[in-house]
Order: sequence, then structure tokens, then C-alpha cells
Amino acid sequence: MTKNKFKDNINKNLQEYLNSEVPASVQKELLGRIRQQAAEGDAIAQFILGDALEAGEGPIPKDTGMAAKWMLKAARQGMPEAQFRLAAMYFSGEGLGLDLGKALKWFRQAALLGHAAAQFQVGGMYMDGLGVPQDKARASRFFRKAAENGHAAAQHNLACLYLLGDGVPMDKAEAAGWFRRAADNGLAEAQVNIAHLHMVGEGVPMDKAEGERLFRLAAAQGHATAQLYLGRMCLEGDGVPRDMAEAARWFLLAAGQNLAEGQYELGRMYLDGEGVAQDKAEAARLFRLAAVQGHAKAQRCLGRMCLEGDGVPQDKAEAERLFRLADGQGHEPVRKAIEMSEM
Repeated sequence: MTKNKFKDNINKNLQEYLNSEVPASVQKELLGRIRQQAAEGDAIAQFILGDALEAGEGPIPKDTGMAAKWMLKAARQGMPEAQFRLAAMYFSGEGLGLDLGKALKWFRQAALLGHAAAQFQVGGMYMDGLGVPQDKARASRFFRKAAENGHAAAQHNLACLYLLGDGVPMDKAEAAGWFRRAADNGLAEAQVNIAHLHMVGEGVPMDKAEGERLFRLAAAQGHATAQLYLGRMCLEGDGVPRDMAEAARWFLLAAGQNLAEGQYELGRMYLDGEGVAQDKAEAARLFRLAAVQGHAKAQRCLGRMCLEGDGVPQDKAEAERLFRLADGQGHEPVRKAIEMSEM
């Protein structure tokens, strides 16, 4: 039997086993077949058994310790996905003790066999200095391997490195190219970043219509910063017709995700009655939500309202506290610093 046919057969057995309508006696027989194949040394069966034990779905009880045992057996036979999953167990400590050295070892093994997610993870470990000395140049090389294999988060991270000149020479055109590839793969963070580059004409020609299109793609995925940018575009008439009600709608979506800048912008609109009916109590509520996140402009606005008793009870002590908080940190930048995708 070929490997593919065997895998199909094992998968069929496993699906039948997971079917709750199958009698218990049949379930036991099917699981026995899978276990037998695994015990006889077939890497695919070992991996499937480890996967089932780790998930603990259906009638198979969750057992991360046994899952790790079977993943190790498959990993030692050179199966990249098993190596990756075993490394992930060492990385998280689930099923095995936390061991970043062993995690890196198995991630690297899978990476050398072309496993894109493993290449991304190795890049992340070098980027953050997890289990190894921090080495951003080496991180960039692993991100590139994963990026060339179509890994969207690796494409995004490689773009960030080129944009910032971090571990690689600064090259905004190269950054834009990788952001574009990640954006085309549907990564919302990349859609936001390439949109911003189009808005300001860095690394790509200025094209605000394309910027708006990309922001909308990210916003449709619920990306709060994209929603904020669209609100700003509508508020300022930047590349789109000025539309205060539409701006308020976008700010509301961003604020609903607890984005401090969105709460602040929507608070300003309620304070001034632009795009929404004036409601100073609602403005104060939104400013307070942003203020507790450390948003300096919101702290100042709420402080002024407390000082003057405008929409809130007058409270000079609270106003002074808010002013001190704001003065102690300066203004929060409108655009967030680009961050690496998380591992």
C-alpha cells in the first residue's frame, strides 16, 4: 500500500472511530488498527494517533503526554509536520516540560525540510532571542525562507524588517513588495501597512484610492486600526468625500474594539456634535475609556470637561489628576508602530 493510500485508510478509520454513532465495540476495533500501525513504526499512523490524543476530540480522551510520545516517534522518522508539532509542545510546555532549546532543535529540523510554519517560528525565536541569542539578521533569513514558501505572517515580518532597516538594509520598495504579498494572502495587518504606504507614497506610488481599498479589506476583517484610518479619511476628506456620519460609523467600530484612538476620535465628534447628535456625557464616557488606556489627548479633553463642569460634574481635583497624567507622557502618536506578527 502506498503512503498516500495508507494515510487515506488511516484517516477513514479515524473518522469512523470519531463517529459517535459507531458502536463502542467497532470504535475499539478501529482504534486498535490505528494503534497497531503506529506500533509497527508507520510515521503517518504515529502522527495521526498523536494528533488525535492531543486534540482529545470525540471518544478519544485527551492525553498530551502520550500525544508527545507518538509525535516524537514520527518526528524521529523525519516527518516535518510531526517535528513542528513536537517543537510546539516543547515551546508551550504542553505535554512536555518547557524547553526552548529542544523546541528550536525540532523547529529547525522541520524548517530544513521546507516546513514554512517552522521556518517562521525559528525566525521568531531569533528575532526575540528565545532560547538563542537575539540575531535579527538570522531571523530575516528564516522569515525569507518562510515568506518564499507563501507564509503570510513571515512575509509581513520580513516587510517590517525592510521598512525599519532592522537586521537588513532599509528598503521601502522591498518592504512594500512583501507587504503586498502578505496582503494578497489576506493578512489584515499587511493590508493596513501597504495601504499606509500608498497613502503617503513610500516605497510605492501615492495612490489614495488603493489605500482606501486596502483599508476596507482589513476593516472587513475587523481590523480596528483600519477602521480608524477609514474614519480619519472620511473626517478629513482625504482621498474620499468628506462624510462626518461615515467617519463616526468607522470610529464607532474601532472604539467598540477598545481602540483608544477610536474612542478619542468618536468622543470628539460627540463633544462637538459632528456626524452625531451632540452628547457631552457620551463624549466624557468615551474619553474616559481612552484615558484609562493612557491616551494623553483623551486625558486632556476629559480634564478640561472636569475643570469646567462641561458634560460632567465639576471636579477640579480630578481635572488636575488627568492633566498630570497627560503631561507625564506627552501625546500618543496617531499611527501605531509596526509590530511583528506574533508567533
